[in-house]
Amino acid sequence: MVYEVKVRFGRSGRHRPVGASLLARNTLLNVAGQVLPLLVAVAAMPAVVRGLGQERFGVLAIAWMVLGYLAELGFGRATTRFVAEAFERDGGRGAAEIVWTTVAFQGALGVLAGLLLVLSAPVLAGRVLRIPAELIPEAQVAFYLIAVALPVILVGSAFRGVLEALQRFDLVNAVRTPVGAANYLFPLVGVALGWTLAGIVGLLVVARAVALAVYGWLAARVVPALFERPRVLGRGQARGTILRFGGWVTVSTLVSPLLVYLDRFALGALVGMTAVAYYAAPYEVAVRLLLLPAAAAATLFPAFSALAGAQEARAARTLLRGAVVWLLPALAIPAAVLVIAGEELLGLWLGADFARESTRALQILAAGALVNGLAFVPFTQLQGLGRADLTGKFHLLELPVHLVLVWLLVARWGVTGAALAWTIRVTLDAALLFGAAGRIAPAGSTEAG
Repeated sequence: MVYEVKVRFGRSGRHRPVGASLLARNTLLNVAGQVLPLLVAVAAMPAVVRGLGQERFGVLAIAWMVLGYLAELGFGRATTRFVAEAFERDGGRGAAEIVWTTVAFQGALGVLAGLLLVLSAPVLAGRVLRIPAELIPEAQVAFYLIAVALPVILVGSAFRGVLEALQRFDLVNAVRTPVGAANYLFPLVGVALGWTLAGIVGLLVVARAVALAVYGWLAARVVPALFERPRVLGRGQARGTILRFGGWVTVSTLVSPLLVYLDRFALGALVGMTAVAYYAAPYEVAVRLLLLPAAAAATLFPAFSALAGAQEARAARTLLRGAVVWLLPALAIPAAVLVIAGEELLGLWLGADFARESTRALQILAAGALVNGLAFVPFTQLQGLGRADLTGKFHLLELPVHLVLVWLLVARWGVTGAALAWTIRVTLDAALLFGAAGRIAPAGSTEAG
């Protein structure tokens, strides 16, 4: 992991080397930024489950899914990649135009996604999900509120991408940490005040609007030219390259929630919302193993992006190997703990009913999380080197396989079948990513401006 990338920060225009020490520091910042929301979740979720009831909590789990994963639609990551490349190439000339281009794409995508959610909300609440009749109006209003929030969330991710491109994860986590904690604190407050599910989701939407404002202000601090002459890139190769890259990342992001959360929809449709609750709890525990690889991937992505030139292919492969070797023991040990002591942990946390219904799923999900966590590294390498087309194509390939697995296994084994389908799918995904990562050359740099 010995390499150096130079980027320019702040008003001084000072170059800062990005080496192993800075990557380690930023990874620790990202981990710390996720640990606090995790601790809040552990403390708050039992009271939220009791206060909302299992059916309402199942709907809230779906709201968390939409708010969390649709925030990663493609052009936020495109901001990070192309701004990082611009600063490595020429000190950031044209970075402001890249940012405003991705902001425009994100805003349009958010409006489109919001309109689709508004149109589908009555069908989701009334037909697709097995929501009790008395809860359908609440669930429908909650979906409408999420639809309004989508443009705000997506534009915020573009401004956040500026900070990530310049390795300013201290600033990113200063915003992301309290918003992540609010994800669980606000439902707790809503339960204590006797609010409806729609009111709780409304609080979550307000938190995202505040995050957008702060991300925009911080982005202007680190790239002073950002608000001096806001304009988008004109027609040409640079805008087309950003559009293609963001388009493929968007494909991955649109398909990924289906791959990750299709099991919850299948449980809700085939078994009932109680089964969603029994699955959501062990899933939330198991995927916390991904805190470290997700934190590392966020730090590695701008570093891989700055190594996008063909002459840097060897450094990119060295970084890939080093990250995997480092992550393997860090993931294997806690995964083994969940497999061995999962029943006791669930019983202490959520009670005997959850432990009885969810332990086997937790054990299977923990094994899958180990494999999935290692796959974060080749996924990040491929996208950082400009090959988002491959990750998008892999997800499209996996989707029909996963659809069949979920349908068959959930119908046969319920919560345990859902966990098994997810683990099989992430194992296939890891095999495809590792197979491609060592042999793919960078897509090459792209001039912008």
